[in-house]
Amino acid sequence: MNHQKNDKMRKYKNLGGDSKVIAYESGEDFIDIKLKSGQWKLYTYTNKSAGEYVVNKMKGLAKCGEGLEFYINKKKPQYSSRAVE
Repeated sequence: MNHQKNDKMRKYKNLGGDSKVIAYESGEDFIDIKLKSGQWKLYTYTNKSAGEYVVNKMKGLAKCGEGLEFYINKKKPQYSSRAVE
């Protein structure tokens, strides 16, 4: 990876009010998603791991602030890495 985690994360709006997603960061070919609970709290999805269409869809949902967790749970995209924080 050639991006720094957690230094440019944006707060997820969580318009539905019940998402575990709290923040995200995206770049040209990736999105990092930070969760408020669970064993793994930071997931990175890349064009290579999940596909460009899926990553772009996730970026759009993140910017809208709604539907990201539902999309991830439904589609189960392959992450490139995950971390406890």
